[in-house]
Amino acid sequence: MPKSEMQRIADGRPPTGAFSISFVNPSGVLALPTAEGAYTVRTFIEGCVLHVDAPDDGLIAEMQSGREPIPWKNAEQREAALRQIREERPDLPDDIRSRLADWIKTSGWYES
Repeated sequence: MPKSEMQRIADGRPPTGAFSISFVNPSGVLALPTAEGAYTVRTFIEGCVLHVDAPDDGLIAEMQSGREPIPWKNAEQREAALRQIREERPDLPDDIRSRLADWIKTSGWYES
């Protein structure tokens, strides 16, 4: 194996040409693998409906529990989710939509 490939693996990156499969639950939470294990992030794909009311790790459950928010995968996904809550979710009561928007704004994200 070339030295550069060995270094990629030592750095926790997959070998060239390798891929991994990640399962994302309905509320957008997934574990991204690293060399040390995995880290949990919330992800969002624009054009999909954000499932905010999943009982265990949906945004509403997270907000109402008072626990630390799960960080977003990156700032762009956090902003896209925030836009959807504000502009595309008339199904949510106004007070819930407003509180969710505030909750999302205070949550962190990982750098891309």
